[in-house]
Amino acid sequence: MKQIKNFKIDEIPIWKIALVATSDPDYEMDRIMLVENHPNYDGYTVIHGGHCSCYEFDDTDWSAFCYSRSQVIKLAQGWLKSGWGSEKIIAPLILDYLA
Repeated sequence: MKQIKNFKIDEIPIWKIALVATSDPDYEMDRIMLVENHPNYDGYTVIHGGHCSCYEFDDTDWSAFCYSRSQVIKLAQGWLKSGWGSEKIIAPLILDYLA
């Protein structure tokens, strides 16, 4: 796992996004994206952002980390057991996608 410094969401080519999950509408919402083979990063990129419901996702601070395939599978398995919000939603999708 490697954090991407100075990450900007608009640098992600849309055709590289493999999966997206957004938590149920609530006071706080979050979104997770799985990006495959980003031209500037190795392997898989997992992007996470959250915001208060009084703002849109345009006002979200995003964080991004690069993972190997096996690391993403392990991350998804952990989310399946004890994740919350969009983690619980995207975990089975990741496991199916990478099966």
